Amino acid sequence: MVYWHRWNMAAVLFCFSLSCTGAVAQPLAVEGRLDAQAIDLKTQPVRLNGEWAFYPDVFLVPETSSSAPTASGEAENSPTDSELNNRVVYADVPEVFPGHTQIGSYRLTVRIDPAHLKGDHLAVAIYSMGTAFELYANGFQVTSAGQIGTDRASTIPAYHPGVYRIPDAAIELAQETGRLILLMRIAGFHYADSGFWSPIAIGEQSLLKDRRLFRISTNTFFSGAIFMIGLYHIAVFLLHRRRIFLATLYFGLSGVLIAIRNFLSGDRMFAYFFDVLDWHWQLRLELIAIYLAWPLFLTYLSHAFPRMLHRIPLRVVQISAAVFALAALFLPSYIHTRLIIIFEIALILSGVYLAAMFIATWRRRMTGRFIATVGFLILFATIINDIMYERSVFNTGYLLSSGFFIFIFSQSYLLARQ
Repeated sequence: MVYWHRWNMAAVLFCFSLSCTGAVAQPLAVEGRLDAQAIDLKTQPVRLNGEWAFYPDVFLVPETSSSAPTASGEAENSPTDSELNNRVVYADVPEVFPGHTQIGSYRLTVRIDPAHLKGDHLAVAIYSMGTAFELYANGFQVTSAGQIGTDRASTIPAYHPGVYRIPDAAIELAQETGRLILLMRIAGFHYADSGFWSPIAIGEQSLLKDRRLFRISTNTFFSGAIFMIGLYHIAVFLLHRRRIFLATLYFGLSGVLIAIRNFLSGDRMFAYFFDVLDWHWQLRLELIAIYLAWPLFLTYLSHAFPRMLHRIPLRVVQISAAVFALAALFLPSYIHTRLIIIFEIALILSGVYLAAMFIATWRRRMTGRFIATVGFLILFATIINDIMYERSVFNTGYLLSSGFFIFIFSQSYLLARQ
């Protein structure tokens, strides 16, 4: 009966974690073309995943017809039209720029049934790009972020997630031709792994806005809850100021930092509510928060489960995190972002070590070992998901806030049982 109760609790945690995402079958782009004629955009947005035509090291001229693409001539040694045909590659969006490319143009022709465009306000939902971009539809600009340029000095990075209406002139052309030609021009001199970071979607404007508002509301709920729980635990320590409450302090600090990271990433909720930080400081604070949250969380575990963690691995993680945080604070973004991959590898390795330690507690029959292990494994799974999403491997979105919330839930369950 006890084992059945444990599996029920584990199932609740697992199902709660899966409820944060959903998957719907969508058409995929092939060689720069996507057929969405069968989809009614009034009820079903289309995610523009798949193979976009990618032109590295060049900005294409926005076009109002399906004519051959033309280089704008802004970049040095801009290719001729014939050279463009030889240069094009088909990139599986979302992706980071290949090789040493720092600017490029992505082009996609979307076939749409003109009947699905009547009476609609067609819009594009953009999540995150790296790092300055311009988006055009049938030659008309839809939106932009920062300022694209041909070198670091002329490029101004910015985040600009949101839902943006496609100009009426572009829709009129789409109704005549049955095609919507999208052109994304990206410059990424200020980030080591720039590119087409996240998929975009087209659909009815109000529907896309409702989905974005739901996503922001959900993320705000999780992040806000984690932030308040973190502040509560910090306050508990400040009221008692005793060594036995150090675990409470470290848990509270890690929760506050994870909440701050969530507010600064993804939909950039902090910028959504308070537009007071430029791109560089948003990036610095986001990275410093996650760099410091992990060692503080491990320090919490070392106090909560004294016999589980060894001191030397913990000290290595703490010192390494301090170095990463100082690099993010003082070095230029195009340098310190090269260190992110090293931190992510170290985070995964330390997470595997922790998972092994949690599983090893079963031999010592530690109280609450089953729920504690399940809670951490779900948290670790969301960490891996976020890393893979950052690397354009997964298309799931950020899940760390929900994973940490589930871990808090598992810890609360253990305290209630005790």
